[in-house]
Amino acid sequence: MNQNTQDSNKDADTSSRGDGFCARLVLSYGEKSRILPRSIQVLDVGCSRGSQALTSAGTQPDVEFLGIDSNTTALEEARQEATARGLNNITFKAVDFDSLAGFEAPEGGYDVIRINGNPAQGMDFESLLRALRPLLAEHGLITASLSGGRAHYTVVSEAINGMIERNAPLRERLEAARDQIDRLVQDDASNPDWRRASLVEDAEFVDSYMQSGEVHMDVNAIWQAIEATDMRFLRWDDARTWDVESLDLPKAELKRVRSLPMGEQFRMVEEQRKPQRLNFTIAHKSNAPRTRFDLTKAGETHFMVHPDTTFGVTTKNYWGSTHMDGLTVQRGSEEPVAVRPSPALTALFALRDQREPFSGLNLVEVMTADGASLEDALMALHQLMGLELIYTPHEFDVAQFYSAMLAERSNTTEQHEDVVVTPAPALAHDLLKPISEKQVESSLVKAAPQAENAQTDTL
Repeated sequence: MNQNTQDSNKDADTSSRGDGFCARLVLSYGEKSRILPRSIQVLDVGCSRGSQALTSAGTQPDVEFLGIDSNTTALEEARQEATARGLNNITFKAVDFDSLAGFEAPEGGYDVIRINGNPAQGMDFESLLRALRPLLAEHGLITASLSGGRAHYTVVSEAINGMIERNAPLRERLEAARDQIDRLVQDDASNPDWRRASLVEDAEFVDSYMQSGEVHMDVNAIWQAIEATDMRFLRWDDARTWDVESLDLPKAELKRVRSLPMGEQFRMVEEQRKPQRLNFTIAHKSNAPRTRFDLTKAGETHFMVHPDTTFGVTTKNYWGSTHMDGLTVQRGSEEPVAVRPSPALTALFALRDQREPFSGLNLVEVMTADGASLEDALMALHQLMGLELIYTPHEFDVAQFYSAMLAERSNTTEQHEDVVVTPAPALAHDLLKPISEKQVESSLVKAAPQAENAQTDTL
């Protein structure tokens, strides 16, 4: 008998800061939906050689990307790489960040603006927001990733700073910096900062450690910039990390902290956790965070697998057959969690290869077909939402997705079935008669009060 682990592909889009991000996921954070029937427009600020922007463009061919930077040499390399990959939905442009006032946005503004650190030396975050705000659509969102505290990049930059004069040829400075990192690895091989820096290729080493103008940021500076530019904070990417509940405070102290303004609560979390990166999303003041998921409307709501969810399926091979033994899920860099036998496990088995939107009714049918009650299936749906393993894209984005898909199919003679969530092979059997909307509504009334008090941090 042979045992192995089979990892299904992550969703084509990903919100991981290193691998790219999903534009529709970002847009789902805001209450306002886009309304113009056009492709999503993304502005990638400080793209350098475009590694993240190129990955994002490759995984989202129906989204238009524009990467901007002041480094013309890096941008030329990005263009060449885009050509080599055959990408026609991304372009690059050299800009002077001090004069972005003359920069033209597409009609209606950019849907998403992504900020990768501090793209211009000497330009503070508030000034950058002031320059970018007029380019953002009314429904648009700005997602940023900034250095916080003693970030990895800052630690390495300080370690190699002053190794050789800055006016020396780049190759000489690079060799001196590499030698310094090699010495640090030899002196302290257990230090993750030195090991990580020693492994990256030269181009990334120069961009990340030798030419970065990034400065340390903290919650206070971010809050001041948001308020000064009349914008609104929506959420942290790693929302659970910033929840004051995670600080394990005494009950009385937790109650006091909860009564503080949001910024004060986050400052307390920052003081204790000292995060290396500050990843967050903001919007115009007229926009607001998406309203909480309404369980009573689950049947008619569309969902999508969260692009930062990784599925692991453990299999055992026998003579002539393979048996699926278990499943784990992992959000971002969090530890993988083994899912116990439950309606949630049934749902996750079905969703691990799901690349298209699906309705709540559709997923509930999969769970009830495997023997779950309607109430338990709806509770599992609520749990998956609470853990951010699935999310609710805007209906406009869902409609546009299906419209494009149907248009593509109309150009072929191949017949396609309706898009549905299908169970995993291990769970395949004749599905029960589809439940009616009336039955779902009845069970929703019973399940909703339980969901309000349900714990959503475990599976």
